[in-house]
Amino acid sequence: MAFRAILPIVEAAERGHFTLPSEVTSALAFEHRAAQFASAAFEARTQAMERGTGIDALADEVLQAFAAGKEPGELEQRLEAAERDRRLAALRVEVATVAAAQAVARSDSAVAGLADVIVHEHLAPALAETIEAARKLAPIIARFDDDIDDSGHLLRHGDAKVVGAIRALDELVGQYSAVRKARTHLLAILGQPSFDVDNSFSEFKNAPEAYGRAWNVRHETREREWPAGPRARLLWIAANAERVKPWVPLPSEQDQALAEHLREVGPKLVTRGGEAGVGTSVAWYWAPPWYSDPAPERRRPAMVVR
Repeated sequence: MAFRAILPIVEAAERGHFTLPSEVTSALAFEHRAAQFASAAFEARTQAMERGTGIDALADEVLQAFAAGKEPGELEQRLEAAERDRRLAALRVEVATVAAAQAVARSDSAVAGLADVIVHEHLAPALAETIEAARKLAPIIARFDDDIDDSGHLLRHGDAKVVGAIRALDELVGQYSAVRKARTHLLAILGQPSFDVDNSFSEFKNAPEAYGRAWNVRHETREREWPAGPRARLLWIAANAERVKPWVPLPSEQDQALAEHLREVGPKLVTRGGEAGVGTSVAWYWAPPWYSDPAPERRRPAMVVR
């Protein structure tokens, strides 16, 4: 799995931003135990190598025995024991390394096999809970809407209840971001959308309603209906959730949302010459009826639903 896409997901889950399937958490627990076992094995091998075979100490004992008029004894047994310890330590490291690799593969396999479950049954509920919690905080900080992302202003003019609400909102902003990032990392497993290549429907199921008249030029102008600050943006999403429908879709669901939008508004097909194209599978541009076509050189291919 490229760059272990699951690591940021696991870290976010460990911070409590969302849950993971029990099969995944069990696999991760085994991975943690295997890593601990490997760490202990490496430490034991290091100690065995540092001890060596004890040749210097044994040589000194030989000389002491000669000085006392005695023959040195049990040299072979002690040398064999030291060498055996070193061999066993090396073998233990080898076994631990293979076990750790197998545990990592099990974790990756668990996440890959349950990626759609993670999206639908874990990330989506976490997103809904985050948005609902933000909606409940909105009345407490309503009078600071214009300065909601100005922490200094809030600390100067807000009471303890407002400050507490802002801190709670900051946690929700972090959670919202964690859910979005987790979904992005899962795309390394799930794959990218086939048709919604601009990810127009990645955040809002009703994306045209969310982007408004910036729908077709948003990639050029970066124009948005919502505020720029993270706190204000989350509050905007919470206030407009019924209208814009924030969601955590699978790539296929993104494509389906685009297809349904095209069926609803009717694809506006434009060929290179500027005439309506009929029965083609790819158009140079598509747009809702209220949007005027841009210059031909700015048109891009897009999926068309017959």
